Amino acid sequence: MMSQVTMTFTFASENDALAFLSRNTPTVAADPTARVLTDADAAADLAGTPRPDNPTVPAKAAATSKPAKPAKAAAAAAPAEAPAPAPAPAPAAAPTVEYPTLQKAVFELAAKNKPAVTALLAEMGIESFKSLKPEQYADALAKVQAKAAEIEVA
Repeated sequence: MMSQVTMTFTFASENDALAFLSRNTPTVAADPTARVLTDADAAADLAGTPRPDNPTVPAKAAATSKPAKPAKAAAAAAPAEAPAPAPAPAPAAAPTVEYPTLQKAVFELAAKNKPAVTALLAEMGIESFKSLKPEQYADALAKVQAKAAEIEVA
């Protein structure tokens, strides 16, 4: 008969999680010598003090020392996931626009044609230009200026 056990772990940091996983990688449920870490082990790991089962080796030293071969296998499996791509640099050609500049253009457009501003908001899918992020100001300003030019021509 097979039982399913679900366990939830909470770690203070990613390093604590990796240390825990590297210590417990060779442990298998069917292994009769499998050991369960106690609360005392976890407390010792967090405090950086020696573990109760091995008082001569501090937990942090054990975690930072060279990992055993099974941990190397676990570490080799972890990089199989693609690392997060570096954030793309902001285009250098795009001028920075501050909110007051955008606000002034919106007020000028509203003075000429208030329904055009309402239509532009709907087109952009926003309720107010205040809800835009600073990096969106330049695009919004271009749209407001294009709409103003469109009204001038008409």
